[in-house]
This record gives sequence, structure tokens and C-alpha cells, in this order.
Amino acid sequence: MPTNHLVMKNFVKIICFAGLSLSLACTKTAEIVNPKMLPAPQVYITGANEILKVPGANTVGSYSFDKEAMKIYVDLGVGRSGASKREAFSVPLSINMDTVSRLLQTLGDDYLPFPDDLIRVPKKLDVGAGEDGVSFLVELDLTRADEYVGKTLVLAVDLGNPSNYSLNASGSTKIIYFNYLELLGLPTFVDEFSSRDFTQAYASIVGTASFEKVGDPQNYYNDADRLLRSSDDAVHIVYDVAKMENLLPFASGLSGFKINALAPDLNIFSMMKVTYSTDNGQTFSDVNDIIVDAVNIPELGLNSWVDFYLQAPLPEGTTHLGIELLNQAGTGLPPWNPLLRRVEIFYNGGTPYSYQQP
Repeated sequence: MPTNHLVMKNFVKIICFAGLSLSLACTKTAEIVNPKMLPAPQVYITGANEILKVPGANTVGSYSFDKEAMKIYVDLGVGRSGASKREAFSVPLSINMDTVSRLLQTLGDDYLPFPDDLIRVPKKLDVGAGEDGVSFLVELDLTRADEYVGKTLVLAVDLGNPSNYSLNASGSTKIIYFNYLELLGLPTFVDEFSSRDFTQAYASIVGTASFEKVGDPQNYYNDADRLLRSSDDAVHIVYDVAKMENLLPFASGLSGFKINALAPDLNIFSMMKVTYSTDNGQTFSDVNDIIVDAVNIPELGLNSWVDFYLQAPLPEGTTHLGIELLNQAGTGLPPWNPLLRRVEIFYNGGTPYSYQQP
């Protein structure tokens, strides 16, 4: 008798389904996957396989720079691997100088350990039940960063043994590189006269000067913050490289400047002059060969007024830059001329001075 293949195929399916149903009926749902067969859960620090660079483009971890407090805050995290029940645990944190010492043996002379007394990390992290992990901040104090200009500082953040689960030995350390010079990006020094306190922190003001901000009723043109004389008497603003070192610790001397002032369309040197000192402010000499660009501003309806840009390099060894707003008595000009709106100073160790077209 010929075999009916369709009947046989359905018969096999019925037998297989019955066997599977019997098997499942004899097995509890929770026991379908044996927990002992799962990988053991482990605690790790996020991004342990990547060096976090400050500054730098990092795929794991971020940082912020508080310029006023002179601190870096690095944002890291701790996590837990595995599919087990998420129970609470705690894990200690520390700075591992031994790891840094081993790294430095291969990195070379341009790398130094980040002083451990300038690093702050939490002593312990607590991860609650049901949580996958927590983030934490590493605080780097930059108050002595000027001692390490041109060097990369290295630190290692370590996890200790957690109170629950095991520690992932290959994921328990995060290495951080820090370079102060690269962080600042070799900036120029800029004073836009938005704050008397800022100007007086880096310069001395001899004479009576007023500061007007955008939005102030007396700022008639309302185009920029500015400094101006309060009377006919001259005002002398003197920038000191020694004071600038509080902001730019690698500045060793002044190399050039770019000054912006608003004034009537006259000889700018009849209203102001620029001087320099190479003997720590004991004596001053006039800066020669200043390049002057004059940009008319007819959009303000003031065809007789000009934006002046004064630029020049400074001699080697310059320690002070002076800007004098000259006495205008008897000139027929308003006493507040000219309006000083921006001073940009270049220095040795930063961006080299070069002429810039306004």
C-alpha cells in the first residue's frame, strides 16, 4: 500500500508538539534558563579601555572647565554587567599612583603625575537596588597648573572591591591625561571693558576713568562696552605681564597688541598714544611704526566718527603696555574722546603676534 507522506508529516508534528508540551508542563518558567549558566555580574568603571584626554574628543566621559574656580570636573560612571537581579552595592574609589608610575616609564619626559593632593574623588559610591549604575565627578584643582606648562599630567582613578558582585579586573581603572596649555588653546589676552574689576585685575589705571556697558543710558551708541575719560585730564591704563600670569601662567613677555577705539575722524595720535616698558614699568617709551586702520561707520549716522584699529609688535622683553588717553583741554573736542572699546595683547608663549586686517 503506498505511503501517504502528508499523513506521516502531520503525525510527526503531533508527536513533537506533545513531547514539547509535556516537557514544559514538567518545568517551571523560572527554571527554563538556569541562573548558574549566565555570566557572573561584575562591577566596572565606564570607558576603562579608553584614555580620557583633557582637552580632547572622548567617546566615553566628559569634562567641564570652571575658569573662575580654576577647576576641571570630569564626569565618569560606574556600572554593573550581567543579567542577574539588580541588587544594591557600594564600591570604593581611589587614586592609583602606582599605575601612573608604571605608565610614566613608557610615556617619556613630557608626562608627569598629576599631584594627588590636587585631585578629589568620592571615597565611595552607592548604587541602589534596581539601578544599573551611577555617575560621579573627578575634581582637578588647577591652582598650580602653571608649574606644569608644556607637560601632560597623568592620573588613574581606581575601583576597589564592591560590597556585592565581583570587580571586573580589566575594567576597574580609568586613565586621564591633562594638558593645561592645550586646554587654554594659546589664547590672546583680551579686555573688552565689560568690568572695571577685570581691567584692574590685570592693569593699573592712573586718572579718572568711566566704564560704560551696553544698555547703560549714558552709552549713547550702545554698540560696545567701553572705557573713557571722566574729564579733560589724561588717563593712563598700564597692562602688566606679571598680573596677567594669574590668568595666563605661561606668559613670559608681551609681543604685540591690537587696540580698537571710537573717535572723531582726526589724527588718532592727537587723542591717544601707546607706550611700552622693558624694565618692569620703571620707564616707558612710545611704540613706533603702529599700523592704523580707520573704518568709517556711516550706518550710525556719524560720518565724522571712525573705528580706529591700532596694531604693532612689541620689543623683546616688554613687560608693560601703556595706553594713554590724552588731555583734551583746549582742543574743542568733547572730554570723553576717544572711547576705548577693546584691547588684545599677544605674549610670548601664546599665539604669535601678526597683523590682522580689521
